[in-house]
Amino acid sequence: MNVQLLLDNLAEQEQQIAAEAEKLRGRIEELTGQIGELDRQLEELKITRKTRDGLAGEIAHLESGLPNNPAYQQVLKRFVELGLFAETEPRPFAHHPRETSITPRTAHLTQANTRNGHQPT
Repeated sequence: MNVQLLLDNLAEQEQQIAAEAEKLRGRIEELTGQIGELDRQLEELKITRKTRDGLAGEIAHLESGLPNNPAYQQVLKRFVELGLFAETEPRPFAHHPRETSITPRTAHLTQANTRNGHQPT
């Protein structure tokens, strides 16, 4: 075997290996960026969960008082008037004879309708 042919062959292998190593380094950079983005999203979700858990007790406390709150009843009445909710049978826990169960009627609403200023029917 010719020495020059052997040296040329080694040089070609070296270039191929160097090119492959460079591709892998680029891929590592890309994956590192993706991992960083996923870590950021994960941290945001942890903060969201922590906030939600901290507010859960407060929300439950607030919701337990809503059915008897006059302002809440006024809002529900207005929703019924606007056709956003439908009145149904009286609530079993009703403390006032005019309290009724409310059923949402929002299936006909879409983001496009509300965004374009169309009123629900």
